[in-house]
Amino acid sequence: MESIKGFVPEGVEDINSLEFGMKDKVIEGINQVFKSFGYKQILTPTFEYYDLFNDIKGTIDKEEMFKLIDRNGRILVLRPDVTIPIARMGLSSYKEKKEALKFSYSTSVYRMQSIENGGKAEFIQSGVEFLGEEGVDSDAEIIVIAIKSLLKCGFNNFKIDIGEASYFKCLLDETKLLNSEINEIKKYIEAKNFTGLEFYIHSLSIDENVKKVILSLPSLYGNVDRVIERAKELSLNENMKKAVDNLGKIYEVLKEYGYEKYILADLGIVSHINYYTGLVFKGYVNGYGREVLGGGRYDNLTKTYGEYMPSTGFGINIDAIIEAMKINSLCDEAVENVDYGIIYETDKRKDAIRIASLLRDAGYSVDTRKLKGNESGLNGYNRIILIKDRIYISNKEDDKESFEGTYEFIESLGKMV
Repeated sequence: MESIKGFVPEGVEDINSLEFGMKDKVIEGINQVFKSFGYKQILTPTFEYYDLFNDIKGTIDKEEMFKLIDRNGRILVLRPDVTIPIARMGLSSYKEKKEALKFSYSTSVYRMQSIENGGKAEFIQSGVEFLGEEGVDSDAEIIVIAIKSLLKCGFNNFKIDIGEASYFKCLLDETKLLNSEINEIKKYIEAKNFTGLEFYIHSLSIDENVKKVILSLPSLYGNVDRVIERAKELSLNENMKKAVDNLGKIYEVLKEYGYEKYILADLGIVSHINYYTGLVFKGYVNGYGREVLGGGRYDNLTKTYGEYMPSTGFGINIDAIIEAMKINSLCDEAVENVDYGIIYETDKRKDAIRIASLLRDAGYSVDTRKLKGNESGLNGYNRIILIKDRIYISNKEDDKESFEGTYEFIESLGKMV
């Protein structure tokens, strides 16, 4: 049997320093956007009780969770979702004060996704959750933060598709479809498979007016005003009309922000209607075939705990963002050099330590190494300090200066830093 010691499990990867640096820079920029809107960063446990996710109708298939057993025989899971733990965490504070909470996060998420479909078992997700707040203003703010996050990453050519989960949900009120039938319909709508949807719908016993609306859902996509107008015409009850009106109000707020050019309407976003209660949206960037972010309103999430806490939020897949940035040539893949490399002879170690400390205190990155041969072939430094009988300093252009001793060099260094 072939040894697996030299490999990593399927769906995970080692991250080299260059890749880590890119991710770190992206996360830092996105976190700056979150902070500018008053969101405070938090962190929930890496593993939680399985029941936390099993008892709530979320967006995660229970089969996709990584499960563990603790010493007492209780089932735990590696964090498969961020929103549910944050809602649990925020609920105690909300119950006490009834004040809205703004939380942000950047953390790893673990799911047994299909590797063939580009899924990763572990990926980094950043996002915000606006807990305890109703209304179109909070929904619009979440979308604006998503837009600003993409702009911060350097994207200009992207779209945010906005929909309304309750539109489809209220349409289903006109039917007596089984859950299995609803799930099949959702698959065809999400894939915008008109032919498959038509073939399947005609095999079901549904009112002709309902069939007409369902068959129209994949095409309710594009210009927001036109989609809203058409969706109103197709509405079969007042709640469907209210859903469309709500989407229109959110869009009006987005226009006040000046971000309408990034927005398209899509009433075919129906995959998680048991989780989302109103606004639902997805973000796509040019040249990248999958969504890079998604979110919406989830007012009923905490009802499992006997408490109503209206909430809205979104998550952005950092791994997907990095891939999309590479496709759009937005990644700075240049190797980041260390500011100073100090190479010293053994009897000059104390001088090397002193000089390195001064440079580090001044904010520079410094690597110290004992001289093993000669100073040639040393790469990855903006400047090299060689400490032998004299002290030599050179830069990438190979310009050299020489100093008689440590005191003279430190005096000169003070002027340089």
